[in-house]
Amino acid sequence: MKKIFAIALALVMVLSMASAFAANCYTGPYTWTCSSDSAECAKASVEVIPYVKVNNSCGGYSWEKSTCAGAVNSENVYYAIKLNVPEDMNLDWWATAKIALEAEGVKLPKALTTPTDWTVAGAYFAGVDTTEDEDVSYYLLNDVSAWKDVEDVDDLNDVIFTSKVTDAKDAEVCAVLTAEWGALGDWIEVGDYMIAVTSSVDEIYIADACGWVDFATSWATNGIAQLVIVDGVVKAEADFTTKCSAAEYKAALNYFGLAIGTCVEKDAIQANFGWDDEFKACATWSDKAASIVDAECVVAIPKTGDASVLAWLF
Repeated sequence: MKKIFAIALALVMVLSMASAFAANCYTGPYTWTCSSDSAECAKASVEVIPYVKVNNSCGGYSWEKSTCAGAVNSENVYYAIKLNVPEDMNLDWWATAKIALEAEGVKLPKALTTPTDWTVAGAYFAGVDTTEDEDVSYYLLNDVSAWKDVEDVDDLNDVIFTSKVTDAKDAEVCAVLTAEWGALGDWIEVGDYMIAVTSSVDEIYIADACGWVDFATSWATNGIAQLVIVDGVVKAEADFTTKCSAAEYKAALNYFGLAIGTCVEKDAIQANFGWDDEFKACATWSDKAASIVDAECVVAIPKTGDASVLAWLF
């Protein structure tokens, strides 16, 4: 058996990656039902916030958030795009994040459509600081050059987007934040361990994370366990008791919930050590609106007995 594992070990040198993911939010417990959800950790979120213009006492107008904003064909709707970044952001998750916009019934402004993929215009996540010691929210500047801390936005005209309505009944603007990464073929750091699953899902390697460099450099001194997977099930295991104690070997397998007979399939690996997230936030507008109305003006039928009823009727 030792010879078999030695041969298998030589074949899997492809796992000698230059760097490794540090899955710092995956602390278990790990399930191998092949249907578990991705582990939860600090992730960013997005919002699309509708705004309306209101008169101010200075002879101009101000911006106000409004969930009652309406859409009228050929008129404009207004909105801001907001990104919320938690203080304990998982930087590995963040490194795989992407953002895109979707719209129906409105025409996106030129800044968001030139180039077609607006994220390459410099805004992507420029200006976002993921090292803050508190939650921070950002607005996307409407020239799409960068994001700006909402606390530092002095003029909302810098962050309000304008879209012309083409179909009021379907008017909608959505921001979609995605992040996807799978652990197959990569070494990742989880707690006190390094773990790797071969791309062909036929072997799992577990090592001590302390002083880990890469497979070629560190396996001989840090290796703890090697498991062979056949048809999605752990069929054999080899411990490296010359490098660690039997207790350490058992603790490592218990930590990951692995043993002979454990189901190990791609979906379970993705759920336990990777992520495939999509966060979608939309602003919608009612088509039951007039382009400009007096909010205090109410046209109503007079009540029975009102002296003006006959005048109203005739």
